[in-house]
Amino acid sequence: MIYLAYVVFLILNLNQPQPILNETIEESVNQFTKELANKYSSNFKVSVAILEFRTSSNKVSRLNQLIQKELHQSIAAYNNFKVIEQYSVNHILEEQGWSLENANSFKSYSAINEKLFKNTGTIADVFLYGIISLDEENVFITGCIVPGGVISNGSKKTFKIPVNNLPSDYLEKD
Repeated sequence: MIYLAYVVFLILNLNQPQPILNETIEESVNQFTKELANKYSSNFKVSVAILEFRTSSNKVSRLNQLIQKELHQSIAAYNNFKVIEQYSVNHILEEQGWSLENANSFKSYSAINEKLFKNTGTIADVFLYGIISLDEENVFITGCIVPGGVISNGSKKTFKIPVNNLPSDYLEKD
């Protein structure tokens, strides 16, 4: 019985994002990219769609573009990843009305992949998106890795960045 309780405790706690103190967006993104690389350390090219980084109130954050740009740069250091062209991804997300509410829906990822294939000839093997929250001292970015649009196979990692390490025009409260 104790063993069963311990296993349940481990399962519940391993699925929870653990805050990590990082000093900059770049360091956080590099850490997130390493997490992605650990999941996909094969010789096959993995197509990556970088979705939006939204506030917890579901608004596209001003940090979104900065994080997307940093992710592109960080992922480029790995030979086994191909990032799908961001303009096409952003256009499809707007067209589909993607939001945090449908981030857990396989149907949403399937629709995005269908449009990606029609527009770019590529299907995403993995989707990346994130949730951004802010308090008086820190910005918290939870990055989500969703393989093939199956959220149950995904993972999350949360990063904590001091607000004084970000330009003030990027900071917006929910």
